[in-house]
Formats: sequence, structure tokens, C-alpha cells
Amino acid sequence: MRVIEENRIIPDRGKRYCAGIVFPNRYEVATANLGFHWLYRKVNEHPFFWGERFTIESDLSLDGEVSLSDCDLILLSVSFENDLLNIINLFKTLKVHILAEERGDNLPPVIMGGAVTFFNPYPFLRLVDSIVLGEGEDKIFALLNAFVESDGKKKIFIGKISGFDWVITYGKKSGKRFPLYALEEGGWSVFFSNKGEFGRSFLIEIQRGCTHLCRFCGAGYTYLPPRFFGVEKIIDTVETWGEKVPRVGLISPSPSDHPRFLQILERIIETGRKFTLSSIRPESACGELFDLIARGGPDTLTLAPEAGSEEERKILNKNIPDDLFFDFAERASKAGIKRLKLYFIIGREEGEEEVNNILSFLKKLKNFSRRVVLSASFSIFVPKPFTPFQWKSMDTIPSLEWKIRRLRRETVAIGVKATFENIYDAFTEGLIARSDETLVNLIADERKISPKKVVVKNMKLIEELLNREFDTDYKFPWERIETPLLKKFLISESVRAIKGKTTPGCLPERCRKCGVCDYG
Repeated sequence: MRVIEENRIIPDRGKRYCAGIVFPNRYEVATANLGFHWLYRKVNEHPFFWGERFTIESDLSLDGEVSLSDCDLILLSVSFENDLLNIINLFKTLKVHILAEERGDNLPPVIMGGAVTFFNPYPFLRLVDSIVLGEGEDKIFALLNAFVESDGKKKIFIGKISGFDWVITYGKKSGKRFPLYALEEGGWSVFFSNKGEFGRSFLIEIQRGCTHLCRFCGAGYTYLPPRFFGVEKIIDTVETWGEKVPRVGLISPSPSDHPRFLQILERIIETGRKFTLSSIRPESACGELFDLIARGGPDTLTLAPEAGSEEERKILNKNIPDDLFFDFAERASKAGIKRLKLYFIIGREEGEEEVNNILSFLKKLKNFSRRVVLSASFSIFVPKPFTPFQWKSMDTIPSLEWKIRRLRRETVAIGVKATFENIYDAFTEGLIARSDETLVNLIADERKISPKKVVVKNMKLIEELLNREFDTDYKFPWERIETPLLKKFLISESVRAIKGKTTPGCLPERCRKCGVCDYG
């Protein structure tokens, strides 16, 4: 299918410098990433820069026949650990050295930022010249200005930005990820594509961070405190930037947590547009919500039980009783919803109980949603940095293979369509999430690397890093980054998980437990 884009920024190629903005993944994924859109917009707003977009499909830009090696500066926007492999393969395609210290001037300065820098950026450290830690809103112009002040000279530029607290390099391996600050607006779609992962939708961020502190979720802890964007700003942005698009996708870890969630839906409908939701919590089920969905919402809704029993969900700090999911499914069925998508995590513990509980839950849920098609997506637990589960082990490959075979067979019998994360993808993600800068030496010698090659070749490393639990006094690579989040808070949450105790959600106006609001 030919790519058709609308609303694209026309770069001013008369400016002094060209920045190659690279999202190291497929085009469909890049178009759905608001960080990629934001970076594209901000670079083109700078008086001395224009931006050219790149994905892994080609070394020529999406905006014109510009080669990545012809840009003056390369900005990598990295959202996923496994994009490490795509970056290595990209450098191999360009026929340049993988390691930054060996490239010299054969490639412009390569600067990395993005969601991965909130977790463990160290496996990427030798691939790039510098890594920017944390949110970019207060950093992007400082970075671009430093390049201008360096007259585009690579060595001077890298030396200058190495002095910033929020930058790490191979020669300066510690830095600070400062507390998140108030934002007037989130990200939004700058262009629309017929090949986007969410179709022809205007995507807009209504909330950053999450209030619920699910113990497996990196975003829940690294984006503290959660911030909500104003209704008027959201609607103004939709009408200004999404003028031609009939559907608005609300981006948030949990959209219904926004204190004016229903008002946002009402206002979008008033503009004559439909809306879609990334996911929804069953506590938000009410008559008004389903009325709004009937007027302008999707025919598919997404729920994330994560586990099959209430006891397991308490360990995850997801204190939602089964009955709320069943009630939501029944309401959805009566409201004419055609499909419910369900997210589960497997592999947090070995054994049959995890699978038995999920199958039992699905059978009961099926009884409450007879007119709704149920689908279930199963991801594999990966211990993430800066979470209470960062010390936990991953399940073994044989155990996961058995669980997936059984779930695949028995979900068919229940009448639920199931999809499963690839085991090799999950273990590659786990390796990158827990490793340091030495990992590149172990995985980069193949002509073209893939998750399967990485896992098969590094089984001993998987046993050492992933198939065992760590003591809480163990020093992980990411602890070289100074953050406002207190380690003792994560330890206390780890202990509460073992005891099956839940913790109330983040309430910055009265909570002082995690250390973020007290930092500095």
C-alpha cells in the first residue's frame, strides 16, 4: 500500500543545519509515537535547523531524498529496548562502525533520547556519542543551541554537551534525571498517515504518567508525579492540528483517570469527531461513559486485567476485583460494544496456577459478554529498572513455552482469540533492560542480528542476569543515574508485593513516600 501523508511539516531547507530525526523501528510504529512527532515539530521550530524523518526501512528521509549520512546532526528517538538491535543493523547498512568511538567523523554526531532513557540507557552508550536523560521539553533547544555555538564541529559539540548534568557519554557514565515538571501541553500528531498503527487518527496526549503504581510498570514510576493536561488546551489542539481528521485517539496510560475525562469525550463529540481510547479501567464504567461511547466512541474497548485472580492482581498493586471486570463486560455487551481486548502478563511466576487462574477468569468473563468478541493478548513479564520488581527473575523458556501452548489450545476452546509475545523478543528485552555498556560486544558481531540470535547465543548471560532474583543491595547499571525516586520506596513496595498488600495511587498533594516531590 502506498504511503499517503497529510498535514506534514514542509522543512525549510534554507536553514543552516539539517537534523536527521530517526525512529529506529518500522514506519507504522513511528507514526504512532508522539515523541517522534514532538521532536520533528520542535527541530523545525528552531531558527537554525530543519528536520528530516527516518525509520529503519530506508536511509533516505521520508521528507525528501536526503541521506542520513548527509545530515549535520542525528537525533535518535528510542522508545523500546529492542530498538538497540535496529540501531546496530542501521549502522551496518550505512557501512559505518557500530561503536561511536570508532566512527570518528564518518558519521555526524549521534544523540539519543526517548523513553528508554528513563529506564536503563547503558546498553546503548557505546553506540551513540551522547544520551540525553529524561524528558526533552526543557532540553531540546539547549542541545540544538550548543550545536550552533560549536559551529557544527563534532568534537567541540560533544565536549560542550558533556558538561550538562542530564547528558551521559561513554567517557562520562553518570548523570541526573531531574524531576518532571509541570507541562502546559502534551504531545500530538503532527502528520497523519494511511499506514499508521492507529490508522488515520489524530493522537493527543491527555495525561503523562499514571496514578496507579502497578509494580511491573516502568512508566508508572519513572514518570512520577502524573500530570494532566487541560481540557481547553486539548480541544484547541485537536481543532488546530487535527482539523482534517475525523477521529481522535486519546493517549494516556489510563485515560479515564483524567479528572475531566467525560468532559473531554463530550467536547470531542461536539467538534463532530469520533474518539478512541488506549485502554480503560473497569472502575470508570458508568451509564454516562457508555452513552458517550455510543454517540462517538469505538466499537472495541481494551481492559488490562494482567492476572487471572484478585490475589495475583494485589501483588501487582492492581487492586481490582473480578466483579468489576464482569460488570464492565456486561455493560459493554448491552451498550453494543462489538469487541473487548484483554491484556495479560505471563511468566511472573513459574507453575500452572498462573495459567489456571487466567483460563478460569476468561470462562467467567465469557458468560457476561455473550454478544461481544473477546480477544486476549499475552505479554511476558520482564523485570524493569526503577520498579519494585526490578530484582525479580524472569520465567524460564521451557516454562513459558508450556504456558503458551496450553493457553493457545484452551483459549480456542473457550472462544477467545489469543495472541502471544514472542519469547525471543521478551528475553532480548530483558537482557537489554538489565545489561550495561558491555552488552554490545556480545551481540553485535552477526551480519544482521535478531532477537532469536541474541537469545540462542547468550543463554549463559540469560541465566546470570534474568533467571535469578537479585538482593536489594545489588548495584544495577542504572543506579549510576541520580533520580528523585527513592530506592527505599521501591524496596518497601517489593516487600508489600511479597505480602500481597496494595498501596494507594499517587496523590502528590499529600504523599511523600517515593521522594519525587521532595527532591532538591
